[in-house]
Amino acid sequence: MAVEVREMGSAVLEDCLLDRCDVQAVAIYAGGKSLQLLRCIIRHCGRFPNASAILVQSGSTILRQCTIEDNPADGIIVQEDVGQKDQLPPKIIIQDCILKKNSLGMGVHTGGGLLLNNKVLGNARTGIFVRCLTLREKLVFRGNTVRDNGSCQSAMSMGGDMIVGNQSTRLNQVQIDADNDFSVAPAVLPDDMYAAAMGMCVDGLSRLGLK
Repeated sequence: MAVEVREMGSAVLEDCLLDRCDVQAVAIYAGGKSLQLLRCIIRHCGRFPNASAILVQSGSTILRQCTIEDNPADGIIVQEDVGQKDQLPPKIIIQDCILKKNSLGMGVHTGGGLLLNNKVLGNARTGIFVRCLTLREKLVFRGNTVRDNGSCQSAMSMGGDMIVGNQSTRLNQVQIDADNDFSVAPAVLPDDMYAAAMGMCVDGLSRLGLK
């Protein structure tokens, strides 16, 4: 791993190339305060299926004019550490970035923020996957181009440009403005289908010894 941000820590990376990091290239863990990546390139990093190129568990994270491409694992994962109590959900701003030819472009499992004017292109599984946000979180999508994602589908991924994990989340926590450009309209899973899909995913991870 190239960069770790831990308890009350902060980091700023400008004009960096992070290439062939064996696990995450950059991670802000539970308790981390802030992370900024400006004009960085991250490629050939992460390890599928359980280590994304960038991991955000805490704090405020800003990515601007970055390229996250050709990673064998997921590009960006935003998800709290379930083992940590009383932590605030992560907040993200991702602006003018390219997420291209990763396994999954980006997954947001907890946390809120803004995705503005990004290009999410040709990721093998899903371009953007949003899971079950809580009522205190809101995620806004504005001016993004999300196209040609989901060519490789599996039991743990249904493919497509964007999937919102359940109807309740889509109605209450996810704002998708009209100026986004999708090659396929975002899919919203009914709550019962989402629960079944998550059960299938957990079963798959158990067989891989990753549960």
